[in-house]
Amino acid sequence: MGANKGQALWSYGNIVTLEYDESTDQTTEYLVGKIVDGKCKLNAASTTFPAGIIENKPKAAGGASLRLFNGPGIFRVKLSGTVAIDTFLTGSAAGEAEAADADADVVFGRSVESGVDGDVIGFVPYSPTLRSALI
Repeated sequence: MGANKGQALWSYGNIVTLEYDESTDQTTEYLVGKIVDGKCKLNAASTTFPAGIIENKPKAAGGASLRLFNGPGIFRVKLSGTVAIDTFLTGSAAGEAEAADADADVVFGRSVESGVDGDVIGFVPYSPTLRSALI
């Protein structure tokens, strides 16, 4: 990525394009992402704080379009399990979303649709917060 390494390559509203710091290409969009050392990575744990949703299918070391949670509207996310409407969402080991059911889970939103493993559903974003602070 040249001279821009570690910097936002492009931004529009609450969407930034950052270098994607993973070793494999993504074949799926709407995954949970975090920012580490100025680069985008999958948020692959329920107990880490995500920054937004990766809305494209980035190539390894390519550009990831990360929609930051501070923006308005309904966001989309891919599920790794069954979720009912009005469920707190957290990240999964695959960078997908799942129901937040432990106090140590970091909640990044609340579902507005139900779905099962592999579905892409809508949710209202929250500023990432521990589940224990919300219940």
